[in-house]
Amino acid sequence: MSIAELSPGSFSFVATGDSLIFQKISIFDEPEFMRVHEIVKNADAAFNNFETILPTKDHYARYKSDATAWMRSPRYVLNELLWMGFNVFSLANNHSMDYCEGGLL
Repeated sequence: MSIAELSPGSFSFVATGDSLIFQKISIFDEPEFMRVHEIVKNADAAFNNFETILPTKDHYARYKSDATAWMRSPRYVLNELLWMGFNVFSLANNHSMDYCEGGLL
């Protein structure tokens, strides 16, 4: 059943996994991608785990003793996810403190 076929009074929920997005996604127009965009955009609630953070240039990466990467995205990525249709985000993940307290905030 597609979202368009839901009965009145119903509620649609879409959930995706981790977002590791570092570039614009609104530039893509492949049919498969646009079908996913349509599903997410038309959901009443569209959940995404934002696996990266949006630090400003004033925030510095913390020291890590292991080989883990520091995750950060350009600030416009949030607008890209909103364009996609996501309206519920989780920010609690293992990269929340990659840029110390300032990056977390």
